[in-house]
Amino acid sequence: LPFNVDSMPSAFHWVHEALARTAAVAIIGGMICCCLCGLKDRLRGRQTLNLAMVATWTSLTAIPFVFGILAGILKICRNAKMEWAMELRLQLKPTMVWQLAFWEWVGVVAFILFMLVSAMLLPARIKSAR
Repeated sequence: LPFNVDSMPSAFHWVHEALARTAAVAIIGGMICCCLCGLKDRLRGRQTLNLAMVATWTSLTAIPFVFGILAGILKICRNAKMEWAMELRLQLKPTMVWQLAFWEWVGVVAFILFMLVSAMLLPARIKSAR
């Protein structure tokens, strides 16, 4: 699909939106699974995975997840016509943060750092406990 969503035929906008949302859900789902496996490994005392890697995974996953939840709550409050939420939106809309889709970029940066930390701190060989 073209990079410029506005240049796409209007019939394909929903396809673009569906693919983007599916990819985001799959990525955050994978990050959450990695965190859960890492925490499970550390809490069971195996300590196969590096503590720094598990801690970084958890913090990098929590940041966009928490921001996503906060953005969802703000949207629900705005749709419920809560005055403070509508006023906050009006204040943020002209700022550069809103224009750059800040929350999406937080997720992208967190995912890239997640992958880099995984590549750098993953042990060369994990011994099987079988």
